[in-house]
Amino acid sequence: MLTILPFKAGTCWDVSSQKSLKHNGGGDSNAIANMVTYTLKKYNADPKRVFVTGSSSGAMMTVSSSQYNSVR
Repeated sequence: MLTILPFKAGTCWDVSSQKSLKHNGGGDSNAIANMVTYTLKKYNADPKRVFVTGSSSGAMMTVSSSQYNSVR
């Protein structure tokens, strides 16, 4: 099992800007999707076994990141 633990220093995850709400918009959701894509490639992981979870603004990030089903 691989685990990615992104950390947002100082502020909450950006869950409402156009960058984060748009696929490949360059916001925080895009950054998390890039982390997953990188990890899948580096460790030859199974893209069908990707799970995302979070709490507070991290929970909203899971919703925003769901637009990136292309990483699976």
